[in-house]
Amino acid sequence: MIVVGVSAKNRIKHFTHTELEGYEGRSGGAELYTQFLKDELLPELKEQYRVSSYTLVTGHSLSGLYTSYLATHHSDFINASISVSPSLWWDDFALINDIKAAKQQAEKPPVRWFVSMANEPNEMAEGYQRLMNVLAEKSESVFDWESQQFPEETHDSTPLIANVEGLKSIFRGYNAVPNIEIKSLEQLQAYYGNYAKTMGYKFPMSVHQYNVYGLKAAYEGELEWGVEILEKGVEVFGQSEILWDSLATVYSMNDDTGSALQASNKALKLARQHQSKYLSEIEAQNVDLTGRNK
Repeated sequence: MIVVGVSAKNRIKHFTHTELEGYEGRSGGAELYTQFLKDELLPELKEQYRVSSYTLVTGHSLSGLYTSYLATHHSDFINASISVSPSLWWDDFALINDIKAAKQQAEKPPVRWFVSMANEPNEMAEGYQRLMNVLAEKSESVFDWESQQFPEETHDSTPLIANVEGLKSIFRGYNAVPNIEIKSLEQLQAYYGNYAKTMGYKFPMSVHQYNVYGLKAAYEGELEWGVEILEKGVEVFGQSEILWDSLATVYSMNDDTGSALQASNKALKLARQHQSKYLSEIEAQNVDLTGRNK
């Protein structure tokens, strides 16, 4: 994940999409700011880094208003948005009035949107509650949203925890975790294929996922599934010492010590090249397999 922090220089001007009386020339510049992000910043990042076309924005307070604006007005530009304690009160709750009138027009899935609010009084709390009421009446084809309140947090303490929970919300179901159900490679491919339909974007499986799913299958009685998953893993991530070492483990569990040693030798070579923090563990398995193959 590449994280880019962008200074707005003039927060009120660039984070608001309507021009407020008394702030003429100093507000309502959100569309121009969006053009900068879309047409200047992102192309420059793509020139310098391996940037995917999946874009998530996050903002807090007045910039939370802006990320709410992007979530509701620019599904053509972003895929997901986190809005932490957004200043929805701006211009007599103008953005909420836009949302109330919104209809699904684009063919692509709506932006995945996480909105949160801390223990905040007056217009902040009112804006959040108004938003919840409006979103509750909209179908999922218009807005794909989730919200969470943090009554123990203040306006200034909430950004860290809200961003963590926001990321967990947006990518729910993607990461492999210890209590996952075991699956065959075919079932995994089908699962993440369906996930891509929900997200509107196809995320490739990671080293971590191949490793967790492969080892879990092997340890829980589906050894052939584990071998298949990890063999696919090293096919995709041929430079991963972790996957080669895990493949050696499941080959060994399958009494194929010759293949296990070959995989372990590959893991050891890569671990030394990469100065891997797992080097000692990989060396230990290699020593054991070498002894068993004599």
